[in-house]
Amino acid sequence: MNKDLVLINSPIQEYEDGYRPDYRTTAPLGLGILGTITNKAGISTVIVDAEAEKLSIPEITRRVNAYSPQSVGINMTSTNHTLCLDILRSVDAPHKIVGGAHATLKGPEISANNPDILVVSGEAEDVFVDAVKNRKIGLINGGKIDNLDRIPFIDRSLFVNDPY
Repeated sequence: MNKDLVLINSPIQEYEDGYRPDYRTTAPLGLGILGTITNKAGISTVIVDAEAEKLSIPEITRRVNAYSPQSVGINMTSTNHTLCLDILRSVDAPHKIVGGAHATLKGPEISANNPDILVVSGEAEDVFVDAVKNRKIGLINGGKIDNLDRIPFIDRSLFVNDPY
């Protein structure tokens, strides 16, 4: 089934056959919020939770590419930023997006080194739909959310395997 947007909850480390530690993780709430917002805006969205499922890069690539997305977004931390960029390079989508803590801390550097992707620093809720619809690249700053009551309740159906 095709989707307009695939959001990847990035793995915190590189998994492979024979190395999949047994521990539980928490739901990717930020991606859940973004997925809820984009679905409500008419952008069909799915989340691939590579951390909860302990997916390897080839598994992530196959899963994402099966949706034939127009855009792919991934959350990035400082401990897995290189892995996240490797994952983005491995998927077939014309529009690629990174966000999260590391994108907020090192946005200009990431953008300068990866001019073909969009780097979202700060809170993405107010800028994400426009960025996806218009396939923006470069660096944008979402700033901060001034009223948390504006954030929608998360559509838990986005957490297909919901192992949380």
